[in-house]
Amino acid sequence: MKIAFIVDSFPKASETFILNQITGLIDRGHEIEIFAKRGLEGEQIHNSIKEYDLLANTNYTNTPQNKIHRFFNAGRLIATETIRQPHRVLESLQFRKYGPDSRSLRLLHRSISFKDEGFDVLFCHYAPNGNLGALLKRTGTDANLVTMFHGYGVRRGLEKGEGMYAPAFEYSDFLLANSKYTKKNLIKLGADPDSIYCHPIGISLDKFQFEPIDVEGMSDRVVCISTVGRLVEEKGYQYSLRAIADVMKRNPGLNIEYQIAGDGPMKEELRYLVQDLDIEDSVNFLGQVERSAVVELLENTDLFVLSSVKEGLGKVLLEAQATGVPVVATKVGGIPQAVNPGESAILVPPKNPTALSHMIEHLCENPERLPKMGRSGRKYVEQHFDLEDLNDELECLFNSLIQRDNG
Repeated sequence: MKIAFIVDSFPKASETFILNQITGLIDRGHEIEIFAKRGLEGEQIHNSIKEYDLLANTNYTNTPQNKIHRFFNAGRLIATETIRQPHRVLESLQFRKYGPDSRSLRLLHRSISFKDEGFDVLFCHYAPNGNLGALLKRTGTDANLVTMFHGYGVRRGLEKGEGMYAPAFEYSDFLLANSKYTKKNLIKLGADPDSIYCHPIGISLDKFQFEPIDVEGMSDRVVCISTVGRLVEEKGYQYSLRAIADVMKRNPGLNIEYQIAGDGPMKEELRYLVQDLDIEDSVNFLGQVERSAVVELLENTDLFVLSSVKEGLGKVLLEAQATGVPVVATKVGGIPQAVNPGESAILVPPKNPTALSHMIEHLCENPERLPKMGRSGRKYVEQHFDLEDLNDELECLFNSLIQRDNG
């Protein structure tokens, strides 16, 4: 098959799941072309990108970010492309149908720059790119359209109201949801339930070495607790920090080290909170780290905490469990699907640092539970989130569309 991946940015360090799908399909003999809004933007180049020479098959729109420049550039495109691609130009300017991306003229730039090269499948990651795929189908592209929805796009759709992704719903041959939670919300937004296929992101299990936690003498050593994720409101870091402070206040003899890997707009606010809670000696902000450093962090972690208030799935939960790390997390979004509740993870209500602290304290006081939770987590990820199995499923899904077309 010849498959076009339509994404926002490429490459992007936080989106290795897209890279893994691309390389997995190439390994299975398929031809991949990538279409992205933006280029590198200082991102580190993953080894797989070099190994597969993916940048040679990546096309960038590079739409002007400055509104005035974008407006004048759009005028030039309309003048030159209306003759060559009249349907595509006019369709991209259907403001009511395509919403903000159309009004901002970004859709015009992206649709005009797309090169039709006999693709069998347009695979669009994220909801707005599904609308772009719908526009391309309406204006002459014969490829099948598959749109994959993630947590952020669905939350945005719920905030803006029904109709925001109507073009993607209408013209996609399949809608992929990264969790049951996402599927439920797609139905709320008006998607046909029969067109939705649950397809979570997966991880390469061979990159995460499982090793049961050594709990011998745990009460006398440093207990390493970690969290990995962007420092944004959705991750609820203020609740995990308050929970850690609460545990330490009640257990002055407990030696906790809380490692936070990630960067983002809440960095300074969270540092001030750490100072106010008087836990500076126990909290370490690691900043943005490479994937290899995340693996090393998990290998040295006794307990993984994720206090999100919103979460589509939580890939890092899969990575923690694959390494054999027990989890304490919030019961929101797709998290109950990402873990095995009561076995590999304990889930608590969101925005509740007291409940979070009690569970952290319970596991610190009963460390004999940790190895069993770790084994359960590894088994759960092997059964449900093995990247190889999921890429096989994706290939079968695409093949079913080709076979349908061939009658």
